Amino acid sequence: MAPSATAQETGRAANITSLADDLEVVYDSIRVEGALWHMVGDVDISHSGRGLRLLADEISVNMDEGSFEATGNVSFEQGGLLLNGSSMRGDIDDATLEMNDAIGVAPGPFYIRARVLRQIEPGKFEAEGGVFTPCNQTNAIWDFRSGKTTFKPGSYMKMSWPHLRVKGLPVFGLPWIYWPLQDQRRQTGLMIPTIGSSSRRGFMFSEAFFWAISRTADLTLTYEHFAQAGSGFGGEFRHTLADSANGNLKAYYFPGRERTPEEQAEGLRSFESGFALSGEHNQTLPGEFVIRLGADFISSTQFARDFQDDVNRFLQRSSYINGEVTKSWGASTISVVANSTERFNSNTNSTVGRKLPMARYSLRSTQAAGPLYVSMQSSAARLQKLSRFEVKGEAFEEGGSYSRLDAFPEVSVQLTQIPWLTFSPFFRWRSTWWSQRELAKTDEFEAKSVFRNFYETGVEMVGPSIFKIFDNPGSEYSPRMKHLIQPRLTYRRIRTLDFDGSNRVIRFDEIDSQGGDRQELTAEITTRLFGKRYPTRNADERMVSQIAEFTFGRNYDLDPGNKVLEAAGAPRVRLPWFISSRITPTDRLQLDGNMRFTPDFKPASFRVSISARSDYSRLDLTWFRGVRDFLDPDDLTLVVVEETQNTVNANARTDLFDHVLTAGAGIQLDVFQNTVRSSTASLEWNLQCCSIGVDVRRLNFADRAETQFAVLLNLAQVGSLGFDNNRR
Repeated sequence: MAPSATAQETGRAANITSLADDLEVVYDSIRVEGALWHMVGDVDISHSGRGLRLLADEISVNMDEGSFEATGNVSFEQGGLLLNGSSMRGDIDDATLEMNDAIGVAPGPFYIRARVLRQIEPGKFEAEGGVFTPCNQTNAIWDFRSGKTTFKPGSYMKMSWPHLRVKGLPVFGLPWIYWPLQDQRRQTGLMIPTIGSSSRRGFMFSEAFFWAISRTADLTLTYEHFAQAGSGFGGEFRHTLADSANGNLKAYYFPGRERTPEEQAEGLRSFESGFALSGEHNQTLPGEFVIRLGADFISSTQFARDFQDDVNRFLQRSSYINGEVTKSWGASTISVVANSTERFNSNTNSTVGRKLPMARYSLRSTQAAGPLYVSMQSSAARLQKLSRFEVKGEAFEEGGSYSRLDAFPEVSVQLTQIPWLTFSPFFRWRSTWWSQRELAKTDEFEAKSVFRNFYETGVEMVGPSIFKIFDNPGSEYSPRMKHLIQPRLTYRRIRTLDFDGSNRVIRFDEIDSQGGDRQELTAEITTRLFGKRYPTRNADERMVSQIAEFTFGRNYDLDPGNKVLEAAGAPRVRLPWFISSRITPTDRLQLDGNMRFTPDFKPASFRVSISARSDYSRLDLTWFRGVRDFLDPDDLTLVVVEETQNTVNANARTDLFDHVLTAGAGIQLDVFQNTVRSSTASLEWNLQCCSIGVDVRRLNFADRAETQFAVLLNLAQVGSLGFDNNRR
């Protein structure tokens, strides 16, 4: 019941039905003067229909008009928005209000300070002299400041002439900004600009527009400007149309910049135009057919050298476009492939190979009867192979199109009557037909068919295997371990039938490279160590896993060989010995390695990699050495090994002082050329709602000597400022 006009009451609650049925008021005392109600002492007004709550030391309400005025420790709550201020006035019915000296928090969350804050319509606010940040410290690390701001909590924020401050220092300003505040991660709009510096391309600036097309697709369009090189344009489209369809497409185009002779005399260089295209699409079609599309295309190697910053992409020497439709049932698979690949030998020389198209059928090894297994590979293809080159600026092309049919069945027998010994003889037959052949000393083709048959037979024997189990009941690492020793012997005999060696097969892929007459024997022994340990640090149950594996072996050539070389004692296999190993003592440490040796057991080629990580650090290191091996002309009993490649790649990252500082470094060292191809270094200071750092990269390849520098600024719920090392 409403109080009388002269009532003075303390410590009671009332439903003021004259204003609205869902308005509830709590106060210590009230004075009513006609339609004006003046409430004092911890006043609390709630409106369930509006979902708002107003608290203050004193609140005056005009019950006829619905207007109010609050003073002293004013608090306002609505839809996750919580504000405090010195005074507030407004209209409950119209959902308008104005708060002075406002400070509070909105869904996101983000924190607000404003000289004047107005609600101009339900759920929509306007701020004068506003400060906004997701940082909840008393003194925010960074914030946006704007003279005028309009926002809807949980929806968006629009600022006029905002400027960003970090630790109170102005960083940059913009004429206008739109800041999405939804919980969704994908919002349409301009992304924060990116800047950097390059000793080769000059000042770098990038601006991107992100378009959230739908819940399953988005598009990013990027404009880049380089003070010395010009402008570039990029785009990336991503989609997940359904559970059975997903993919992405990324493109970049650079118009190039030509310099006049006068500019070149001043040390300014030209940049070649070009484009890059990469992407993939995977989709399951009706009938359980699967389509796979893929592309990784560059217009030229010079363009890659000018604009690729990743070392592996910088060294890219091939482009491809591929499409494939596949269906599998049981052990069978049928597919149709269309493919075009171009390999760049130099700026003026390349080789193109195309499948237009190729149909394949394969049968996985399948048990036919008892220990008898059969498998099959076959294909029918329309192929094109071209050699492109320039002579005195004039372009030439050799090669052409042709057809090829291939069938490759296999029969094997797996005899496993003895548990510790497996005996598997096999027989393979390959028949291949080409509609044309390659002419000698040229890349031209002749319209004369070639037919080749060869068979391969052999046997693989695994065992006798021996093992021993060790019990360690008190071990925290593994209470039980198993050591296995397993020898393996493989014999292969390949023989080509009714094939004239003068018929030159057109080399396209691995099908064309097989054949000949040879006998091979490989003997190796492998030792493995297994443990029953926790797969991860927080796992509840132990699992059997391999801790270490080590293989040592040798290859033998059993062909009669060249009589002259045989009489001279020349080795038939120049790098016969090999060793491989893998050590994984924990889920956080893995070491891999393989190496080949000459007949007198001198090291030749090798590859070693280490991957280690902890809660605070990670290290990845790879060392690779490639060689060319041949017989010593002066002493045919000796094998000469010439190094062709020797590179070390290392990347490390560590967190210091409980993730406050993050330091990273990377290097690619060309030991063969005694040069550092690329090096990177970064340092980040990680704060509660942002990180500040520096990133430096040095590239050093032939005509590409460049240093890049960027200041990195990552803002929570906003984005990143600064070029990083993986931007393309």
